[in-house]
Amino acid sequence: MLIYMVLNILYSTKLKEIPIIDVLCVSAGFVLRILVGAYAVSVLPNHWIILMTFLLALFLSFAKRRDDIVLSGNNNNGLIRCVIVGYSLEFVSTIMSVLASVVIICYILFTLSPETVAKHGTHNLYSSSFWVIMGIIRYMQLTFVYQRSGSPSRILIEDIPLKIITVLWVVHIIFILYVK
Repeated sequence: MLIYMVLNILYSTKLKEIPIIDVLCVSAGFVLRILVGAYAVSVLPNHWIILMTFLLALFLSFAKRRDDIVLSGNNNNGLIRCVIVGYSLEFVSTIMSVLASVVIICYILFTLSPETVAKHGTHNLYSSSFWVIMGIIRYMQLTFVYQRSGSPSRILIEDIPLKIITVLWVVHIIFILYVK
């Protein structure tokens, strides 16, 4: 908890102004929340949840920076973060593409890992990867084509195709785990 508080103070005072470090801090904050939550309920967090949380938060943070770059190009009434000067649209788009691939591969490896198979008693979780891939592709479409990556939570709430993909992923997982 102390590390999380120190990270937030450092981020708020200086680190948010340093390109790449800013998004790493945001992503590390999500991982620290997982660790604090796990500690609070006396559960040892799985390395997959830590890795996937970090990667997905990093992906979404870069999407947010991309949105900031797009907005700054439109001269949107000074809503520009100073850290944006350390990014370019091409750089952030490339990083997002790489991270999307890594997130997908990590998810597939998670579903195929012996510990996941043993814990859930099925080799079929890998089939849920289809929905994860579709969700990431849809998010990238929203980001690259429609320029709508500013608020990941708003996108998830407002975008009907992404909601459908998420619901189908949940239904798929429930079916695999509970319908034998």
